[in-house]
Amino acid sequence: MPPIDNKTLPSGHIKELDGIRGIAILMVVFFHYTVWTGSVSESPASIRALFFPVQYFWSGVDLFFTLSGFLIGGIILDNYKNSCFFKTFWIRRACRILPALALVLLTYYAMKAFLDPTRYEWIFLDEMPWWSYLTFTQNIMMAKAQCAGGALGITWSLAVEEQFYLFAPISIVVLGRKNWIRTLLFLAFFALTLRILSMKIELINMALHTSLLARMDPLVGGVLLAVLSRNNKAYQFARENRFLILMIFILMLLCTIGLMWRQGFGLFMYAWLSFLFTTFLCLTILYRSSSLTYLLRMPWLMFFGGISYGLYLYHQIINLFIQLSLREGARPSFFENAEAVTITAVAFISSVFISWISLKYIEKPILRYGHHFSYKDKTPSNNRLSS
Repeated sequence: MPPIDNKTLPSGHIKELDGIRGIAILMVVFFHYTVWTGSVSESPASIRALFFPVQYFWSGVDLFFTLSGFLIGGIILDNYKNSCFFKTFWIRRACRILPALALVLLTYYAMKAFLDPTRYEWIFLDEMPWWSYLTFTQNIMMAKAQCAGGALGITWSLAVEEQFYLFAPISIVVLGRKNWIRTLLFLAFFALTLRILSMKIELINMALHTSLLARMDPLVGGVLLAVLSRNNKAYQFARENRFLILMIFILMLLCTIGLMWRQGFGLFMYAWLSFLFTTFLCLTILYRSSSLTYLLRMPWLMFFGGISYGLYLYHQIINLFIQLSLREGARPSFFENAEAVTITAVAFISSVFISWISLKYIEKPILRYGHHFSYKDKTPSNNRLSS
């Protein structure tokens, strides 16, 4: 590992962050292709034992939240005093979020118009009102309806992030930097308290899983890391003690595996995973370009990180369509037989290919347009990270 130097947080693109995105999206896709369909729970005991960690791969979404909190929080901290902050921030976010989402929604409603609703029931399962997908309120509607399924069910996390993108920049301008940080800390504590109280009175509500207030932990963890990394003293202290942070992470990771095996997370599952992922992200930055983060810089993992947003949105609708088209009368599955495994592999490869095409020919051109808008009076030295 390289020796500790006196550098502050490095500027420019951090390749390891693409690797983290790659890990997160592969976790989510594998979860949906196996556990979500019930394939693992209905498999032989040997398969269930082998795949027991996969039931927690939904937490790839929380890893995305942590990374988003870090990157978007950093952008907000660096630029909120600039004259064109709101205009530039929201235009760039719109250019990042809307193109792939629009393609998914157009595809979904075209399928709904032309496909047999009985045969393709899994695609249209638990559909929310069309306008909720356009206003990023589908997570609220899911909480109200107590359901979240079908090809568009995964967009609840997109709604959480968009609501955060609306709340965070406005609140920092209104409250100021210090009060903004205190408010975020309070909201993270409130999210934990809300979940504990709800479970204590046996009020298990979909809102505990899909609402911004109940899922603030990883977003706030990422923002706090962005704050600390912009304080030279805090950053240097972290670098000087990065081996201790590494030991804490390894211990937490081992405990996480044990808790998974014993189903023992209890009331603190989201908070625990948020701290685990925040520590992981912290180590990624502290050990940037070292042998410890070599895996995160591997081209194949960075490739998945690059297409992660499109793959997240596309993989469900593609998998369900291919499964239901090729296996008439059967529900989507993975472990049922060799045919099911082969079809799932075809769905995965198709999802990856379409996500790559989308990134290259739809998302990137619009992203380049968004970057024509700049924070006019920003200070280059403060722009340490980009998204």
